[in-house]
Amino acid sequence: MNNQKPKHLVIDTSVFINYTRHQKLYRLVDAIFTYDLMVYISTELVDELEKNIPITSAVELPQFVYDGYLETIQASCIIFEPVSAYKESPDPKDNFLFDLALKQIVRSLLLRKLYC
Repeated sequence: MNNQKPKHLVIDTSVFINYTRHQKLYRLVDAIFTYDLMVYISTELVDELEKNIPITSAVELPQFVYDGYLETIQASCIIFEPVSAYKESPDPKDNFLFDLALKQIVRSLLLRKLYC
């Protein structure tokens, strides 16, 4: 662990899904702890993960594995419920990511999509 202040971050659902799809979630979790990242998620993001991780998995796995992925993500992150205010995302279901970022004054949004 380093002596710098923690970095606040919001990670898009698709990034979590990509790591779990290829069974590499441990790399993302390791980076969260190694670089002292404070990753914020919402219950809306957890719900989206719960729906999408099993159907996007590269190989079919038993349900307890998917449950373990969700538990690992929740244990590695801070669950925060922002007041829904942001309505300008090109993908409306991603508005909550911006709400999380704006409320927590994070410096980084880790997205798989590019918003310009």
